This record gives sequence, structure tokens and C-alpha cells, in this order.
Amino acid sequence: MKYKEIWIKENIFDWEGFRSSWTLNDSMYLERPYQIWGHSLDLFNIKEDNSFHRADGISNLKRSINHRLQSIEQIYQFKTLGILNKPKGYLELLETLGLVRPYIMKQLFEIRNDIEHRDILPPNKERCNELLDIVWYFLKSTDNLVQILKSEGEYTLYTHNEAETNYSFSIELNYGEINKSSIRGWFPNNYINYEKGDGYLKVLLEDIHGKEKWEDNENSYHKNKLDSDKWINGYINFEPNNIVKPIKSVLSLL
Repeated sequence: MKYKEIWIKENIFDWEGFRSSWTLNDSMYLERPYQIWGHSLDLFNIKEDNSFHRADGISNLKRSINHRLQSIEQIYQFKTLGILNKPKGYLELLETLGLVRPYIMKQLFEIRNDIEHRDILPPNKERCNELLDIVWYFLKSTDNLVQILKSEGEYTLYTHNEAETNYSFSIELNYGEINKSSIRGWFPNNYINYEKGDGYLKVLLEDIHGKEKWEDNENSYHKNKLDSDKWINGYINFEPNNIVKPIKSVLSLL
């Protein structure tokens, strides 16, 4: 029987994974927010400390964060993801994807808004320097995200005794058109279903076959399989309730 679609267990993303390759991004994404941050550092360190310098420094810290957030969105287009109950705020969206903890960043935004719109005095110099450090750590924690495009991964199934099995797959996420994300690899029969079920990802098939296709091939990786195992090549058709785990997994790969 020729199948056009198949379902694979979502927990394939619990397999051992690593980042298989990467694409370097423009260095501007990395460097510019640090330049803005550095201006805040200069303002907070002026000997003749006054509220105007601190207010300008707080505004620049917010600019530094915003530049990084805009860069992340430009690279990954997370706003286009059809996530179930997707948060309205961008920091909260990044939190959903396991990328940031937004609470302190939101505090900084509130402080800046109070200064800008309610003419509230900025925090004292000590608190400003704390915020300076917080933004620096935020930038450092997201540097890797903007230095390289984290879209590809390789996953291998290991036994409970940590022995490597014959099953593995690769995935390449297409963030702008997430349902054009490709997947291919060998899967044991108990990870595959031929109709929709809870806990499964739908795959639109380009190709599916067993080890018989590789009988004349010297590559033992393809030949050393069970008769029931399947080689699958296709595109994942994500749904709003199962899109987060695979993306979080790929983004976390080292």
C-alpha cells in the first residue's frame, strides 16, 4: 500500500540529540545591542551622577533588549507559529519556547515606562547597575541564538542501558513556513501509526520503505534493520497542540 501520510510518536524528541549543522548570521545581530548597552554603562559611571543620566541609561538598556528581540524575530519568525494559546507578549512567547525568563526584563520595561510617561525618577545608581548586569546576562544567554540559525538536529534512540540503537533521524525546521520542516530517518515499528492518534506527529511523506530497498547497498546502517522498521522521509505537519516540544528541543541542541 502506498501511503501519503503517516504518524510518528512525539517522544522521538526525547531521543538523544545534537546540532548537526548551522548557518552563521550577520555579526550585526550580535554586536549592536552590546554597543547600546555600553552607552548605558558610560552613563551610569559618570562621576557627576544625576537622574537624567540614569534615565537615559535605563532607556538605552530597553533599546538594547529590544534590538536583541527584534533580531531574534527577524531570524526565527516565531510570531508566525500557530501555537495553541500563544502568549500575546513576545517575551512570554520566548519563555514558552524555553528561551528566556521574562520577569526581570518586564520590570525594566515598567521602570522605563514610568520614567517616560509618568515622570517618575529613575532608580538609584546601585539599582541601575543591577539592571545593567541583568541585561548583560540576557544578551549573553541569547548570543548563541542570534550568532547561528538553530534549525537542524540529529537524534538517536538509546536503550535504558545507554546503548546506541539502529534508529536515528534528522530534522530541519523551516521557521517561516513551519509545516515545510523536513524529517527523515529510521524508526522502529512501535513509533509509527497509520492513522491519527494522541501523542503523534503527522508526516506528509516523500518516501517510506523498509530495509529491502538497501539489499544491494554496502551501507550497513541501512541494512542492519528489522523487517518491520521503516525509513521515512517527509515533512512534519504540525498542529497547534504539538508544535512547541519539537521547536524547544531543536533550539536547545548543542
